[in-house]
Amino acid sequence: MAVVTLGCAKNLVDSETMLATLEGAGFSTTPDLESADAIVVNTCGFIKDAVEESKGTLRRVLRMKGKGRCRAVICAGCLTQRYRQSLVEQFPEIDGFVGVNSLQAIGQAVRLALQGERPVLVEEQPAPFDVPSPRRLSTPPWTAYLRIAEGCDNACSFCTIPQIRGPQRSRPLERLLEEARTLASAGVKEIDLIAQDTTRYGLDLEPKATLADLLRRLEEVDGLRWIRVLYGHPSFVTPELIEAIAASEKVCHYLDLPIQHVSREVLRGMNRGGGAREFARLFHHVREKMPDVALRTTLLVGFPGESERDFEELLAFVEETRFDWLGAFAFSREEGTAAYDLANQVPAAVKRRRLRRIMNAQRRISRARNEDWIGKEIEVVVEGQHNGAWVGRWKRAAPEVDGQVLFTGRSAALRPGEFLRARVTAAQDYDLVVTRSRPGTSNLRS
Repeated sequence: MAVVTLGCAKNLVDSETMLATLEGAGFSTTPDLESADAIVVNTCGFIKDAVEESKGTLRRVLRMKGKGRCRAVICAGCLTQRYRQSLVEQFPEIDGFVGVNSLQAIGQAVRLALQGERPVLVEEQPAPFDVPSPRRLSTPPWTAYLRIAEGCDNACSFCTIPQIRGPQRSRPLERLLEEARTLASAGVKEIDLIAQDTTRYGLDLEPKATLADLLRRLEEVDGLRWIRVLYGHPSFVTPELIEAIAASEKVCHYLDLPIQHVSREVLRGMNRGGGAREFARLFHHVREKMPDVALRTTLLVGFPGESERDFEELLAFVEETRFDWLGAFAFSREEGTAAYDLANQVPAAVKRRRLRRIMNAQRRISRARNEDWIGKEIEVVVEGQHNGAWVGRWKRAAPEVDGQVLFTGRSAALRPGEFLRARVTAAQDYDLVVTRSRPGTSNLRS
C-alpha cells in the first residue's frame, strides 16, 4: 500500500493521516510504488497547472497497474472533491475516489476497490475539524507540520479553496497542544503551523482563541525548539500576534504573509483589502519589533485588469520592501470562482513576462540579503547529504520553500537532525555557504 502526495504541506498532512488510517485498518504501507498492491494518489486541484500535474501522475500510476503488483488505484484529495463527476467519466481505470471530507474512509475505499468494487466517497458537507487524527509522519523525524485549521472564509475572487475545503474550522487549542506534545515526545524539534489562513485561527471557536494564544501555549511544550507560522493573511496580523512572536524564545522570527498584490484596484478585484501604504506600514512595524525577522510573501501577477502601471507599482514595492523570500504565480482562470468571467483578461505572454521580472528582481534581493549574513553566526539544523555534500536549513527558512545551508570544511561528524552553530562564509542567490563553528568562538545569531 503506497500513498503519492501532490500539492502543498496541508495535503502532506492529509497523506500522513491516510497512511496512519490505512495502517490502523490492517494495511502495511511502503514508499515503493512498484511493490504496492494499491496506490493512493492524493491530488491537488487548486489551479490548472496543479490539475494537469495530478492527472499526469494518475496516468503514470495507472500505467503501473497490471504490470506489477498494483491492483487498485485510488484518486483522493482536492481534485476528487472538485471534479468528482468528470474524473469518474474521464478515468474509468481508476478504482475508487475519496474526497477531502472523507479521508477517514480511505481504508474502506481501498478494501472495496481490491474486492472489485468502484467506491466514490465524496461528502459535500465539510467535516468538523475538532478531533486530532493519528498521523504517520513523512517529514524528517525532527520536523513536522501542525495543521491548526481547515477551510477558509476569505473568499478571494481567484481562489478555489473555499469551494474545495469549505469554511474555516479551527481545531480546539487543547487538541493542538496535545498533538504538539505527542510530536515533541517523538523527537520533533521544529513544528510549522499551517492552515489556509493561520492568522484567523480560533475566531470561529467558542470560546474564541487567537493565534497569539496558541503560540504562547506552544512555547510551554517541552522539547520544541523552533515554532514557525506559515500561510498568514496581512489583514489579520494584530499587534498582539507580533508581540507574541517577538517575545518568544521558540517562535521563529519569521512571518509568511501572502499579499498577492499592492494595487488597490487589483486587490479590490481580488476581494482583498489593503494596499501598498498599509502593507508598507505593517512590514515596517514588524521589522521595528523584530529587526532580525525573515519576511516571506506570495504574489499573483496578471489578474484581470492588471495594467502595466499596476504591475510597476507591485515591482517597485518588492524592490523597496526587500522580502527575504518570495513566491509568485500567474493568474489562472478557474471555474467556479468570481474572477473566472472578469473582463480585461491579461494575455498569457504578458503574464509570463511579468512573472519573470518579479522573480528576477527577487533573486537579486535574496542574494543581497544573504550577503548581509556573511561573517555572522547562525543556528542551523543539519538535514542530510546531497550530491556528497552536507546540507541544512537555518532558523529563517521554512522547509521545502526557502533556501538551504551548504556546509564546507569539517563535516565528517555532522548528523541529520542535529542543531548547531555555523558561520556564514559565502552567499548564493537563495542559499548560504557555512562552516561549522567551534564551540565558544562567537555569539549565536538567528
